[in-house]
Amino acid sequence: MESSEENNQGLEQMLESLIKMVGKTNQKMDNLQTRVTQLEWLIKEQLRPGDRSRIKICHGILNERRGNLLKDL
Repeated sequence: MESSEENNQGLEQMLESLIKMVGKTNQKMDNLQTRVTQLEWLIKEQLRPGDRSRIKICHGILNERRGNLLKDL
């Protein structure tokens, strides 16, 4: 049977691994949000003033894709 100290070390290692995984996931989310924001800005810049109604359509598509990407994380 494992000693209490070995159990504590195992739990500590698992906790450290979990913290690293959460940190990496948060970084991926931040990067994804930055990319989506940049893409939204580019779309708005390319549309003519009378074409603003397309922004809503593009925004809906981006939100849908963002949701799909978040599922993959």
